[in-house]
Amino acid sequence: MIHSNHPRRYCRQLDTGIHSADSNVAASSADVTLQVSPSSILRGRYKSYSVNEKKNIVDEARLHGIYTTADNYHIPKSTVMTWIKTNFTTITSNTRGARAVGGGRKVKYNHDNDAIILQCILEQRDLNIHVSRESIQEYARRLLGTDHPDFKASRGWLERLMRRHNLSLRSKTTMS
Repeated sequence: MIHSNHPRRYCRQLDTGIHSADSNVAASSADVTLQVSPSSILRGRYKSYSVNEKKNIVDEARLHGIYTTADNYHIPKSTVMTWIKTNFTTITSNTRGARAVGGGRKVKYNHDNDAIILQCILEQRDLNIHVSRESIQEYARRLLGTDHPDFKASRGWLERLMRRHNLSLRSKTTMS
């Protein structure tokens, strides 16, 4: 039985067979209280695995068995079983994690508009016109504002647009 007077203090009362009417009060001195630290109850940090590591673990699990592999890697058996069910051919491997092709939230506007915004940015760059984050956001608001009044062209949207198209905005430097 586990009881706690404080959210951070955990103690476990060992069952000796002697009980009182009130289960929170020890019936006699035969009851023993064992202090258990919160760190031993709470689980440790999670480790993330790349797609290639997961594939290797799944291959090993198919060869040596799920339970043996899970114990060797200190991974829950249910996690290994979930990975076995996963079709890794539809998952792309990247540095930020793995996502199924076509996964994630869809943009609220047509991808053609995304291409128009990208084309405008590239044209301005070709003409040596300074392209700022604010100018991209303003252009996107004007382009999409009539069809999508709730579109805000936020900083997060701009970061994701730039990431999708491998864009970066740097300040000009001169060499002397």
